Amino acid sequence: MNAEPSPPPLAALVEFVRSQQSSCADCAPGQQHAVDFVFAYQPIVDVGDGTVFAHEALVRGRDGAGAATVLAQVSAGNRFQFDQACRVEAIRQASALGIAQRLSINFLANAVREAGQCIRATLVAANMHGLAPERIMFEVQDRGDQAARVHAGAILQRYRELGFLTALDRYHSASPADALALYAPDIVKLDIALVRGIEHDPARRRTVAAIMARCDAAHAQVIAVGVESVRERDALRALGIDLMQGNLFCPPALRALGKVPVW
Repeated sequence: MNAEPSPPPLAALVEFVRSQQSSCADCAPGQQHAVDFVFAYQPIVDVGDGTVFAHEALVRGRDGAGAATVLAQVSAGNRFQFDQACRVEAIRQASALGIAQRLSINFLANAVREAGQCIRATLVAANMHGLAPERIMFEVQDRGDQAARVHAGAILQRYRELGFLTALDRYHSASPADALALYAPDIVKLDIALVRGIEHDPARRRTVAAIMARCDAAHAQVIAVGVESVRERDALRALGIDLMQGNLFCPPALRALGKVPVW
């Protein structure tokens, strides 16, 4: 079986996308999103070897307001500009904080017209801050009608071709049966509802075990999100999950993270 070809060097990707013509008015210089935000970063840890796998960039208001408050200001009129600004700022602020691991960025699939064109600003920012594509993971949620889901799946496919990691966020027992095949993610992030109190719930543990088997067949790693207690951590480890994210390890931080505590 032949190995997949390596993605082109980042500088070559930047030059390629810059050379492409775009007729999208949203790409015109000077377009504004008028949403003020910063990022908090939360580590995704590998409890098996004690390392940090990645940091997720979580949007926040400058006054500390949560993501819902910020996203309430996003509309059809500024969605594209906001999504683009989020990508660039997530990279810039992570660089300023000295984050050296992978960077996980959530994106709005309905803000992307054409994946190859709409990735231009991200590539330029990554090149400017020395962040290789394989150190960037893009997360998307499975939602919307079938056309929206197919569109999001096509975006992830293009991102994988460019060398990025991809993740399907908030996966749960009621997720559509075709989700893993449609998105073909490198990573699946379990919905927090499956994690909370899992040590007390045999049915939930069976559900997660079944999802693990499904993800293993699809060659996707699993991340447990929202881990808050040692008992949750231990129950998840017993199911074979080593990648975890939650306040047990480190809460989202608006400042330099320093050393993540030993767990």
